[in-house]
Amino acid sequence: MVDRTNKLRGMGRRRFVKSLVTMGVSAEAALHLDKEKLENITGDPTEEVPRLGALKRPDAEKYEEPPYPETLSEREPEYYTISHNDWMVAETAFDAARKVQRRIDQLDDSGLISSKVIMQSNNGTEPYHVGVVRSTRIRYDSFDKRTSLSELSETKKETADITVDELQGELPDTVSGVAGEGDYETERDGIELRFSESVEWDESCDDEECDEGTTGVEFFQHPYRYENDDGDITCATGCRIDTDPDGYDGTLSLGPRVKSTFGDPKFLTSAHGVFESDLDDDGEPEEDPQDAIGRTIHQGGILNTDKIGEVDEIKDRRGEESWPWDAALIETYRVGIDEELSAGNRLASDSGTNEFSGALSTAGRIGKDYYKDNMGPTCKQGIRTGRCEHTLWGYDEDPDRPDQIELMRDASDGGGDSGCPYFVDENGDFMVSGLHRAGDRRDPGDGWPPQDLALGIWIGDIEDGFNVEVV
Repeated sequence: MVDRTNKLRGMGRRRFVKSLVTMGVSAEAALHLDKEKLENITGDPTEEVPRLGALKRPDAEKYEEPPYPETLSEREPEYYTISHNDWMVAETAFDAARKVQRRIDQLDDSGLISSKVIMQSNNGTEPYHVGVVRSTRIRYDSFDKRTSLSELSETKKETADITVDELQGELPDTVSGVAGEGDYETERDGIELRFSESVEWDESCDDEECDEGTTGVEFFQHPYRYENDDGDITCATGCRIDTDPDGYDGTLSLGPRVKSTFGDPKFLTSAHGVFESDLDDDGEPEEDPQDAIGRTIHQGGILNTDKIGEVDEIKDRRGEESWPWDAALIETYRVGIDEELSAGNRLASDSGTNEFSGALSTAGRIGKDYYKDNMGPTCKQGIRTGRCEHTLWGYDEDPDRPDQIELMRDASDGGGDSGCPYFVDENGDFMVSGLHRAGDRRDPGDGWPPQDLALGIWIGDIEDGFNVEVV
């Protein structure tokens, strides 16, 4: 251990980072580590493996209300460690999933079959096995839970040509995975594959436990504004927004606040709620996503009277391998000669207009390692379900498209949560971790019950894709 530590201490920066990655430290964690931090975290990174829990801004309080700093301060990493065995189990599973995905891509080019790591015991398997999911995607207004898939028009659904039975014939029952490199390489054999059918739709859920005590109306459908002592007006998040009823009339949830290096903060939300993504009779989206640029966004519930801004940027690449991109930026705008509406971080309360319940952290965001290690539950706040806490089901890591967070839920009914924030509650500090995009029902077959899931995009990939940071 001493020899290894001494070797790291004597290395230059580039070689130091490369050596950490070789030992098995994740690229995101290694990028932010220096020798002093490493020695404070662990005496031996091969026995106590450093993991990146979050990136946090030391001057977070400056971003709580306007006027905001013109530039972004640098975030600092927050680390934790896991044992070598826990690291080996997690990373070998993700390596196995990547190996299976490469084989799937040779068999099918639809982008509708994916392999991912399932953290929960499923169909009698141990946690951290590989789930192979064959997805059928349908559109919100095309799907009734009582309608069988065979009854849907072929232009209203997308599915792969290869069947689950054919996949099982082409793929092995178990696969091996590798963690670390060179002298630090560790291999785990016998990682099981489990196959399932998936029905995915652009809507969200209505968990029974979230609706208890309510009258059944949607949560957070009011306008939410707050004003500081200087008269600056700020718009809250985690509430209902609507697109311009004179164009495409969509309803969804307002997501976390982000900011580029220069410029004012903006809101995130889902792309499919700001343009007409349903398929026409030829199986093509009725609108091009870029048609949504400049479309007015309202925050006021059913009357659609309170304008907060417009669609500034959109990423939605349906039909391509990178299709899980489903995000848009909302830019707030001036509401009067001397009044400018700012994007805020306070979370709306379902108790009424201009009521709030906590705030998303201005410090930063959760690291990918947190999810790969299944470190705890995730909260989400959407206009259908309210604020709920969910257990992690699985995590889909893919270098060619945004990572996907999969959360367990109890039901799959209703719409509107799309675009809402995912966050981790760190003793009242709500650290942003993702953006909700869709609901999913997995059918494993063989008599096992289906599993309803909430699907979200990991916030780190959204930051990179839009060149922004959570504030």
